[in-house]
Amino acid sequence: MPSNIIVYAYPLLKWVSFSFIAQKHVQQLKRYYVVREVDEKLAYISILSSPNTVLLHPYFLNIPYVIERALKFVKHHPQIIGVDVADSDHITEDAVKQTQYATAIIVPSTFSKNAYVNSGTKVQVHVIPHGVDQLWLTLPKQKPTTFKPLQDYTCKNGKKVITSWILHSPYRKGEDILYKVYEKLRKERDDIILAVRRERTLNVYDETTSYPIFSIPHGILPDNQIMELFDQCDIYLLTSRGGAFEHPALQAMARNVIPIATEGGAWQDYIPSNLLVPYTCKPKVFENDPIHDGCGVEMDVEKAVSKLHEILDNLEEYKAQVKEYNITCVKEKFTWETVGAQLKEVIASHG
Repeated sequence: MPSNIIVYAYPLLKWVSFSFIAQKHVQQLKRYYVVREVDEKLAYISILSSPNTVLLHPYFLNIPYVIERALKFVKHHPQIIGVDVADSDHITEDAVKQTQYATAIIVPSTFSKNAYVNSGTKVQVHVIPHGVDQLWLTLPKQKPTTFKPLQDYTCKNGKKVITSWILHSPYRKGEDILYKVYEKLRKERDDIILAVRRERTLNVYDETTSYPIFSIPHGILPDNQIMELFDQCDIYLLTSRGGAFEHPALQAMARNVIPIATEGGAWQDYIPSNLLVPYTCKPKVFENDPIHDGCGVEMDVEKAVSKLHEILDNLEEYKAQVKEYNITCVKEKFTWETVGAQLKEVIASHG
């Protein structure tokens, strides 16, 4: 089979976060290879057909039954590259055993790589981050249409907008911490509004807090609407306890929104250190998860509120810092074009 053909297996028949990242990978890899996209459920057949390289994304949902069965019937062992995450700082013994079938593993952050290596993974683990399209860094601020009510509210009431996304896994994403920070901050100042995108519908006054919250639709949003939303926001408050990257915070920062997160998490690969606040403890991220059995970091609410006061009182200065950081760092290291080149390099290095 020609060396320029690869197979990329990922969730094609359902839409999950893995699907979005995989589609971006495929888009970039098509600059270098002929890419055959297959649904993850067909990965077994892809390995049997013996292409030169099969990327499995996510890796663990296809292992061990897919590869273990397939490898019994092929003479030529294809290069199998797993693409997956580590949502906590450790993976299970069973997960480590499953990595033996891969030629290499790709993860999106140093945090994730350390989780694999420190848990005993023997195959090579590569860090290739998530990215943003160049347009995210260059397009002028978007005029609001879909989210005009948010603009109308903030202009009328003189509010600065703090946003956060809790689309799933509310404990891992730190939804409870988010509201604790917001409640305390609102007791101390009246010039902010929280705009939350999460699973369930919110009223302007939500049952979880006595302060106003702006509801963002949970359904899939196209890039132009996400840009429009972030262009109306001032701060992205990332309260996640765990996670392998947390892509929305990078997208927000690319639109000059100031990100705030907790020290010690995967996001510190791309969020400047002066925008990280201390953690109070390292809690378990999941209970009885077959893959991720380690800990994350829990944001110090008091320190977060203090940092928010500092930023809100010097908003333009911090926005200028983020804008400069996008030019000097994000544009160089965190675009999908850069990611594509790194993927090509990893595939070639194991060929």
